[in-house]
Amino acid sequence: MEVLKQYLASETQIDRLAHDIGIDPIEIRRKNGMTPHYVVPGQATIESCGLHDCIDKIEQKVKEWGELPKYQGVGMVCYGFMCGGIFNWINTPYAFSGAMVRVNVDGTVDLFTQASDLGQGSNTALAMICAEELGISLKDIRLHVADTGITPVDLGAWGSRQTLMSGNAVKAAAAEIKRKLMDVARIKLGENIVYDLEAKDGRIYLTLRPERGYSYYDIVKDAIKYNDGEPLIGTGHYTPHGKGMVSPAFTFGAQAVKVEVDIETGRVKLLDIVTAHDCGQVINPPAVRGQVEGATAMAAGCGLTEELLSEDGLVLNASLAYYKILRYRDMPHITTIEVHTYEPEGPFGAKEAGEGLTTPTAGAIANAVYHAVGVEINSNPLTAERVFKALKL
Repeated sequence: MEVLKQYLASETQIDRLAHDIGIDPIEIRRKNGMTPHYVVPGQATIESCGLHDCIDKIEQKVKEWGELPKYQGVGMVCYGFMCGGIFNWINTPYAFSGAMVRVNVDGTVDLFTQASDLGQGSNTALAMICAEELGISLKDIRLHVADTGITPVDLGAWGSRQTLMSGNAVKAAAAEIKRKLMDVARIKLGENIVYDLEAKDGRIYLTLRPERGYSYYDIVKDAIKYNDGEPLIGTGHYTPHGKGMVSPAFTFGAQAVKVEVDIETGRVKLLDIVTAHDCGQVINPPAVRGQVEGATAMAAGCGLTEELLSEDGLVLNASLAYYKILRYRDMPHITTIEVHTYEPEGPFGAKEAGEGLTTPTAGAIANAVYHAVGVEINSNPLTAERVFKALKL
């Protein structure tokens, strides 16, 4: 929640600066936005960055909304977030994330990872990364997750790190298996090593002559036969050595929120929200859209209704009857625009699509209220009471 408040403070200040110097709020962000290969001295290097594309998409959408009626306004913000912090909280000696892949004689794959799926969809994303690397179907993957007794180390679900860090570990473990399978395929094909092989759609074949190849399942049987009947084991680890002091990669985005303010009551009604998000190459598109919508609803609650009240150390609104969260019917239509970049540090070019998505909405709402009725509110949430009092000053 504190991160959301920090973004609200910074993004509302940017709008005030734009107003004071007579520049469009979108343009001031375009002029000062990060670009690919931007270097934060001593801290980080930004490799992939689709921020300006995100800004362009949002600007186009805002123009489509056209001239707004009285007491309606649009707020726009930009944001960026880490793909896993370079902080080793539990002091593991060798890795931030680890994974193990075991391939059985029937071709099924057991994927072992300590990554915890808390609802963000990491189980599906990691299984998809494993299946993609091996060139097989998702139905062939069996997950074994979060059991510290049998799974390799993982530092946990924080800092939007699992797609990039755990995903890299899974990809490396699957790649070790793939190398073993391709060695067997070369023997069966009787080809010189100069020819490239590809694993895709349940087959391993010559890249330039796709008709020459074998079923993945047949190659697995022969590989296990050569391995004295033992399942094939691959391990992978990921640690962001030499990747700065903050994070090995960053995501970016922009968001616009349209609101209507009731000047008689101070109530702020959400009318429309659009988010353009750069999460690299998208692994699971439905999951990204779900993350955008869920994060937006959470952040809108922070911006409009959620406030923990206390007195003498006692919480005054310790139930959902008094701590107000937004419901489904309180949310407007949410549009998600995926801006594709390629992150060289991520598995298949992917980056995060989780925690960073919660950061923009509260600030966008505050900017929209300012645009609608011209009042500055420097604390959140923007409850009807606060907006009403600001209007009466």
